[in-house]
Amino acid sequence: MGRRNTAIKVSCELLQLRLSHPEEEVKSKEEEEEEEEEGEEERKKRSKEEEKKKKEKTKKSKKKKKKEKRKKKEDEEKK
Repeated sequence: MGRRNTAIKVSCELLQLRLSHPEEEVKSKEEEEEEEEEGEEERKKRSKEEEKKKKEKTKKSKKKKKKEKRKKKEDEEKK
């Protein structure tokens, strides 16, 4: 019974807020949670993209270093 009463109180408070501030949008907890989840998903996507970029950069730098090493060895062999 206690949970039901609190749920009713919360919904009444939300309705009162909506009535007292009709120009402002009053969000429910569910809407706020959905927005938070969307934000988390976007952050995860961004972090994955950043990781991919870092991996590509390291891959390129490793290739470049290998190429430089080979070139140095070839130059030394020619001398």
